[in-house]
Amino acid sequence: VTMLENNMIDAIVSTGANIVDQDFFEGLGFKHYIAPGSPEAPPVDDPTLRDMMIDRIYDTYINEDDLRACDAATEKVFADFAPGAYSSREFIDAMGAYLVKHHPKNESLVKTAYLKRVPIFCPAFSDCSAGFGIVMHQVDMIEQGKSRQQMLAFDSGADFRELTDIKIKAGTTGLLM
Repeated sequence: VTMLENNMIDAIVSTGANIVDQDFFEGLGFKHYIAPGSPEAPPVDDPTLRDMMIDRIYDTYINEDDLRACDAATEKVFADFAPGAYSSREFIDAMGAYLVKHHPKNESLVKTAYLKRVPIFCPAFSDCSAGFGIVMHQVDMIEQGKSRQQMLAFDSGADFRELTDIKIKAGTTGLLM
């Protein structure tokens, strides 16, 4: 976040899981918890976690109801878009605006990037709550008898074109992993 605040970053490319299911999720006010593998967190089997409505994501746990609320929040963000295909950057920018408006006190990379006008791209954007949000939108549109042209969609080509434009404009670039 400090590098964002000091305008040292031209763009961020990440997974949907990191940006949506971790950062946006916490920006909504939800939390991740330490999963097994440390003295503070002894192992728990998956059937027990499922019965408790807890999802294991790598080395963290999250509440299933909170994750569903995150899915629903992405659907709310998408509801403000006109039908068409959009880059992940456009959707994530709107997610940042949503956090600023509805959760202004919560910290979030997505929110800070929105405020600093640093674009975030997720080439695999459908592999997270954003994917569930877009599916929820499309199912709703189908139930209303709408065509594909009247729905939202992710446009990975727009992602690649927008990233290329940033690279060309920046000239010399670097990569931090």
